[in-house]
Amino acid sequence: MKKTNNLWLRALGALALTLCLFLGVNGFTKKAEVKPMLDPIPVTVYFTQSSDNPTVLQDEDNWSETPHGDCGIGSYLCEVTYDENRYVSLRDFLDANTTQAMIQANSLSYSFKK
Repeated sequence: MKKTNNLWLRALGALALTLCLFLGVNGFTKKAEVKPMLDPIPVTVYFTQSSDNPTVLQDEDNWSETPHGDCGIGSYLCEVTYDENRYVSLRDFLDANTTQAMIQANSLSYSFKK
């Protein structure tokens, strides 16, 4: 009887130890949060000035929803398309991207003035 009790105690101890190890290891594993990928909602705006000055770029009055001049090869921004899922408004886009380089890097597409 004493030998049977010892076997049961050992079995329960091993089971408890295994359960603790499993829960401990499982608690340290990082669970990846899956975020749904939204299709981009492109919004195209046109820069009406010929400047790469950050102050001029940040002025919303210098941007239009209608084309302003011909776009082509040049050094000043002409047309910029940003993702409305990421930036709710033009103001949000400009606040997040304060220079011409940042605007180019974080837009869906862009072109320059001729």
